[in-house]
Amino acid sequence: MTARTYFAGKYFNIPLPYPLRAGLPAGLVALWLLGVAILTLRGMGGWLWASRLPQLHSRPAPPPWQQRFETLAHRMGRARLVRFLISPAVPVPVVVGWLRPAILMPVGALAGLPPEQLEAILAHELAHVLRQDYLVNLLQGAAETLLFYHPAVWWISGQIRAERENCCDDLAVAASGDALVYANALLALETRRPARHQPLLAATGGALMQRIARLIAPPPRERRAAPASAPIFAALVVAMAATASLAVMHRAQAQSAPLPRFDVASIKLHERSPGMHTSGISVQNHGRMNAAGASLQWLITSAYNVQDYQLIGAPDWMTTLRWDVEAHGDANATPAQVELMLRALIEDRFQFRYHLETRQLPVYVLKAGKNGLRLPAPDPAKCKGPDGEPEHAPFSVIHPLPTSMTVIGCAASMKDLIDILEISVHRPVSDLTGATGPFDFNMTFANENQLAAASNSAAASDPAPSLSTALSETLGLRLESTKGPIQAMVIDHIARPTPN
Repeated sequence: MTARTYFAGKYFNIPLPYPLRAGLPAGLVALWLLGVAILTLRGMGGWLWASRLPQLHSRPAPPPWQQRFETLAHRMGRARLVRFLISPAVPVPVVVGWLRPAILMPVGALAGLPPEQLEAILAHELAHVLRQDYLVNLLQGAAETLLFYHPAVWWISGQIRAERENCCDDLAVAASGDALVYANALLALETRRPARHQPLLAATGGALMQRIARLIAPPPRERRAAPASAPIFAALVVAMAATASLAVMHRAQAQSAPLPRFDVASIKLHERSPGMHTSGISVQNHGRMNAAGASLQWLITSAYNVQDYQLIGAPDWMTTLRWDVEAHGDANATPAQVELMLRALIEDRFQFRYHLETRQLPVYVLKAGKNGLRLPAPDPAKCKGPDGEPEHAPFSVIHPLPTSMTVIGCAASMKDLIDILEISVHRPVSDLTGATGPFDFNMTFANENQLAAASNSAAASDPAPSLSTALSETLGLRLESTKGPIQAMVIDHIARPTPN
């Protein structure tokens, strides 16, 4: 007995899941039951795992984003409550639940995506909730389990999933108002997604490049009326396809394109003078660049705009050896062009080769302490720099000491503080404090790296508290360590240069 089904302009004869009908061999019945049992266990395991996600270290999004999310949900016609949670257990945004739906956002997404892109992704996830796609997905999984033996079922199911993502894409673009912003958001999420299957409703599901091509393609009438735009559209699709397939950072294009070069460059091993040690990198106008006592790691992070924690596979000498660099090129070059020249110099003289990939690396989350936030209101009369001289707000600075550092902020934002913390802890820091508005801070805490290298007498003369203690006692904040997707620069080859 079969069921005649019509879909996408075709008819399919699908055998009904009635394996116990007369004449069917017992062996086939056993195989069908075994297949159903395996797929049922797999589906139940995925459902149980998904149902536990909102409880796995998840917490509500910061209040400013909660307000923005509620405004977006109201604009899209969602009256029933939808939870917006931050979770370290998911690598991409997903929807979980039907009766009490929740949108889970990865820890690094709030800090790693521009607000307009993040709002477009939230609109996509809200579209899944509006369409009851979580329930439909469960019912679809049940049908696939019972009819797993028929290829047409899997083909139809794949088409349903693709159209589901297309419908949510359309709703997201309608809510955000800009298809290119949403397309760029999908690409940004793809660069962060680990290469493993996601059983939930995620924004990066489906054939990504087909979805992006559909978003940025002009309507059919426009294509017929303006055929000259076809090459431009094709080039844009190819460029986006290359970006998604390689999963590179926003700097990848500069890596493959020809880089400008210095006309003259000198690299010498730094000779430290007895009793004193100075170091620094100076990128100047008129195509000039100078470095004194700079490590190769310092040069690379300056040239490629990355942080120390993003460098993977660096040999020890990259931080221990110091170099003096003097170079000059085109007198009309801007500092940004000089930065590109420094990249070319590093790649030529140090034989620097690398590739970019997303890895799960340690990150910090900044939260309110147990007793709540204690953020002092801005006081212009107390706005002074490390030298005691008055400063004009907003203002923030790091003042290094032999085994500690002092950080000062006047009418500063939470982003200003996080920028300082990332320099201090050598990890990315995400803001989950929910704090808004400017505040003042003045903290002194131990520099763990310098403290380990200092003598006991130097450490005793500068008994500063740890960073965690200073944050807690001064501002009512705490740092929690977790893991998140970070775009890393993996070093494939590097060698010491021949001094000249």
